[in-house]
Amino acid sequence: MFEEYYHNNIAQLLYNFPLDATDKSGALFWSGPKRPPTPLKFNINDPTHLDFIISAANLRAQVYNITSSHQRDVAYFKKLLSELVLPEWKPKTGVKIQVNENEAQSNANSDSSDDTDEIENLLKELPPRGKTELSLTPISFEKDDDTNFHIDFITATSNLRARNYAIAEVDRHKSKFIAGKITPAIATTTAMVTGLACLELYKIIQNKPLEQYKNAFANLALPFIAFSEPIAPKKSKYYDTTYTIWDKIDVEGDLTLAELIEYFKKTHKLEITAVALPATGMSLYMSFLNKNSREQRMKMKISELATSVGKLVLYSEQKYILLEVLVEDENEGEPDIPKVCIKIK
Repeated sequence: MFEEYYHNNIAQLLYNFPLDATDKSGALFWSGPKRPPTPLKFNINDPTHLDFIISAANLRAQVYNITSSHQRDVAYFKKLLSELVLPEWKPKTGVKIQVNENEAQSNANSDSSDDTDEIENLLKELPPRGKTELSLTPISFEKDDDTNFHIDFITATSNLRARNYAIAEVDRHKSKFIAGKITPAIATTTAMVTGLACLELYKIIQNKPLEQYKNAFANLALPFIAFSEPIAPKKSKYYDTTYTIWDKIDVEGDLTLAELIEYFKKTHKLEITAVALPATGMSLYMSFLNKNSREQRMKMKISELATSVGKLVLYSEQKYILLEVLVEDENEGEPDIPKVCIKIK
């Protein structure tokens, strides 16, 4: 873990972006707010390095209910570490590293890989529930117990990352102080947001007009609280039907694709030209499919189409499937319509 977190990942980052690397505009990549990191070489005599190993090992042992008389035996850990030989790090080629948030979103949108088969194989490898000898216990964070290694791990982990980037390190007491301030901040903000949300729910139940609802903006650190009136959702229309983003077209029953197309012709006077599954981003039907694929899919129920073609994992309690549908009206126009909710149960 130490090698991966504080040396290998950092060395790989510098391999991908050397100190003299430039961006598309020709400016140095490591400039402005981007400071170049430094990989850490493990030193058995460095107290912070050793604190990370000891605290991480003890926390992992707690998860697996392993007890030992060597919890804080520095000599014991040094002996084990001196006998440990790790493979020499070598840079990996073809590794893509996220540079900014927009790039991450772009990569997510362009990733069309499907991990369903791999997940299924991993599930098959797991032993049946209750048939394993492993006994695991989740750890709940507790900052005020100085014997549980929680603050020790946080202090060592954060200081080592700070050391990577030449940021000032803090002592254990300061780390404990920072960790102690997190929980109350979350609790008080969450309580306030919950209260404000519940007030708006009362208005929904009482059918209050739009101008009586409120958006709330709050920052307890300033402190600042402000309210504004919400904007009504955009209204769209096909034929004489007006709808918003909150509306759906409900279809009862797990119809076949052919039945769904016929239903839209009779009920909505619309011709379906394409059907997609938003949950997976997969296309289920297009009007220009070849004859064999078209005929095969026409006979399939929506649930079967969603699982086999759309790679959707259906859960036993799932009652509906949401579809994106493209249509043509009687004038050969292509109006936008709401999402289609197929109630399969």
